[in-house]
Amino acid sequence: APGQKNGKQRSVIKDGDNKFIVSTTLLPEGYGNGWKVVVALPESDVLQRVHRTMKQSLAISLVILTAAIVFVLLLARYISIPLVQLARETGKIKDFDLEGIHGVNSRIHEVAMMSDAVLAMRSGLQAFRQYVPADLVRQLIASGNEALPGGKEVEITLFFSDIANFTSITETLPARELMIDVSEYFEVMTEPISRQKGTVDKFIGDAVMAFWGAPIANEQHAVSACRAALQSQEAILRLNERRLAMGNPAFYTRIGIHTGFTIVGNMGSRDRLNYTALGDNVNLASRLEGVNKAYGTRIIISQDTYRYVRKEFILRPLDLVAVQGKTASVLIYELMGELEGDAAPVLRKLASSFQGIYELYLERQWEKALALLRELHAEFPEDRPTRMYMERCQNLLDQDPGPEWSGVVRMSK
Repeated sequence: APGQKNGKQRSVIKDGDNKFIVSTTLLPEGYGNGWKVVVALPESDVLQRVHRTMKQSLAISLVILTAAIVFVLLLARYISIPLVQLARETGKIKDFDLEGIHGVNSRIHEVAMMSDAVLAMRSGLQAFRQYVPADLVRQLIASGNEALPGGKEVEITLFFSDIANFTSITETLPARELMIDVSEYFEVMTEPISRQKGTVDKFIGDAVMAFWGAPIANEQHAVSACRAALQSQEAILRLNERRLAMGNPAFYTRIGIHTGFTIVGNMGSRDRLNYTALGDNVNLASRLEGVNKAYGTRIIISQDTYRYVRKEFILRPLDLVAVQGKTASVLIYELMGELEGDAAPVLRKLASSFQGIYELYLERQWEKALALLRELHAEFPEDRPTRMYMERCQNLLDQDPGPEWSGVVRMSK
């Protein structure tokens, strides 16, 4: 590649695999005619430092670029990990899994602020959950719909309970102590209801209203309600042992259970709603709770509940009753216990014997029923329904009720 400037000529010549940079300079005339100075240098000697500098610059650039990429990736990860964790935390809120939310530790101020906001939201929702059924809130959040007044008719099993002689108890306890005791009682009562997937509707004085089958469908709603009732009574028995040991009055509890189609939904105004059940079946369940007082029983269920649970528990028929406010009669049963357990053999014997006697009673065979009742009373002297039917049969034998007798007992309370 020849080039010439100011009497100097430069060129690159190749000798095999080697290249030389040749510089030719024409000397002035004073040195002689046509003298030239020729300098030839290997090209590698001239460009070696340049190549070395270029390689060093390229290596440094690659190192800087790699370090920058690693730094950016680490920074992105440093920022994204807490953001992903926050996204998971908010996803738990959508599922109403409030116990699984623990916040995110981050030195990034904005992320820390978002984490604090999520924790504050969790605390608010936890407080909110104390007033509204958790399944209902979870369903509302999942659907994305606004809660509006309205309801739908579904078959549910209703549960009512209250404390026997509660008015007398309130007269013996200071208000603050009573509030603490009743709160403990409600805690004991509702734990089995929640365990059996029931919805605690409300507390009315000393009463608990709950139901199964809404807002989450449950084909075993009647079985779940009965099991919760038995477990509640067991828990109350343990609570009463502690209360009596401390010199406090016991909270003996009566429970009524009924199954039927009921309107369930958001009742109230647009500003204040209550998720509850309304209808005649609700009233019947409430009345059955009070019927326990007449028979000395703890748990009474209706015939509509009985048809769902008759193979699951030990039960016995109690009576045909027309509760206050209703003209139609309903066959009621006592829920005595689980099919298995320490007391099951004794309870099964009592239930089986009593059922046979009750059938004789309805067939107007009162003399035969009375004889069997006396035998049963000798074996189970504390059983109040047995004593009650002994008196009934004796009264019916003493005074014939006539052909219009149907066995229906009309309750005034």
